[in-house]
Amino acid sequence: MARTRICLSSRPLHTIRIVRISPAMNSPPPPIPLPHVLIVEDEAKTRASVAEGFGLEGWVVHTADNGESAVALLNTATTFDLLVLDWMLPGLDGTAVLRHARARGTQTPVLMLTVRDSVQDRVAGLEAGADDYLTKP
Repeated sequence: MARTRICLSSRPLHTIRIVRISPAMNSPPPPIPLPHVLIVEDEAKTRASVAEGFGLEGWVVHTADNGESAVALLNTATTFDLLVLDWMLPGLDGTAVLRHARARGTQTPVLMLTVRDSVQDRVAGLEAGADDYLTKP
């Protein structure tokens, strides 16, 4: 809502100026955009727990429970600031999702969160394009 300010000067009364103040001049700065995370996990309890943690920290949380849904979300206009990705997913596995993201040129940091805990699995996950690798208890 624009406000009106009347400016009086030492000039005769017939020279009063009315100045309209636009809302943009009087409004607070725009809010800082919240970060977006995509959590791809097929186990409902784990997905909900991880999503809740990010949500409590102020992240906008997007979730997928399989590889195909994850790829569909990655193909939207949403820019993700982080991808938390399980390896063993129904349909496309986590490394296939990760390779798809990297093939599109996505530079989003990726955390593999999986039960696969061998050294070979860690190496394979990092070679697929993950930035970090964390095993589930």
